[in-house]
Amino acid sequence: MRMSSWTPDVIRFMEDASSHTPYFDEIAAAVLRHAGSTARVCDAGCGMGQLAFALAPHAGRVDAVDRSPRAIAYVRAQAEARGLRTVRPQRADVASLCPAEPYDLMVFSLSASLEDAWAAARGRCRGTLVVINKMHGAPPDPDARRPRVHGLERSLRGLRALGVPCAGEALDLEFGQPFRSLEDAAAYCALFRTRDFPAGPAPADLARLLDETGDERFPYYLPVRRRLALVALDLGAERAEPSRTALTA
Repeated sequence: MRMSSWTPDVIRFMEDASSHTPYFDEIAAAVLRHAGSTARVCDAGCGMGQLAFALAPHAGRVDAVDRSPRAIAYVRAQAEARGLRTVRPQRADVASLCPAEPYDLMVFSLSASLEDAWAAARGRCRGTLVVINKMHGAPPDPDARRPRVHGLERSLRGLRALGVPCAGEALDLEFGQPFRSLEDAAAYCALFRTRDFPAGPAPADLARLLDETGDERFPYYLPVRRRLALVALDLGAERAEPSRTALTA
């Protein structure tokens, strides 16, 4: 969903989900396991900036970059409210970004394919490039364009065949949605319709899907697991050019 179509309700649901689970802290921890220096970090395609905020305590500076003016306005307001002076929102297309000096770490989380992220990071990052996307195990349909889905082992084999120092790991993280009421849950399902419920689930379906938490603020919870693949490239050592063929063979 593009940020230009985000309503106040959509933003509220995203904020509730982000604060209810340690999802972004867990992603930040996974990124840091593969990072070298974090003096200068770029969260590329930052969206609402949750990952930038999670990385900020571990970095000298985090540039939160997005081409959406609405996203950058949101991140700027949140950074000021949280007193995070090390998070620097920047409206830009990452592919045309001109940092004063190369980043030590660039992170693309659900914002670009591995190939596109690698191409964008060359010349802009002198350290580690981390790309996180949804994961699938089966070979992709050659007729379907699925640029933000990793076949983890296939991607790593392709990079190693090119002589690129790399590592990766599969992530299985909880990122469910808390609700203040059943009406709140129905409103959410109407906004985020799925293939299972193209018109939104009926009340009976909601009762089956939701957990009762006993929490006064959020008495209902929709459990959601995200299966992600993290690929980290050492751009300080790589010499190969980005190759879509090698990474998808």
